[in-house]
Amino acid sequence: MQNVASRLALLAGLGGLVLLLIAPNDDIRTPLGVALIAIAALLVGLGKGIDLLGYVYEGASDSEEHT
Repeated sequence: MQNVASRLALLAGLGGLVLLLIAPNDDIRTPLGVALIAIAALLVGLGKGIDLLGYVYEGASDSEEHT
């Protein structure tokens, strides 16, 4: 799951950068590019949060097994 989220974030970020580079100043591609970059950042943050919750869950379940 982490690989899929990372790849989607990478694609969204690259797509956003491309749109920002090719867009004229008053075109619809400029806000779309910014939105794609924001979505990429959100995906990365969400993936890291899920990883952190997984580590916390694994740590909590490990402590129950040893007691």
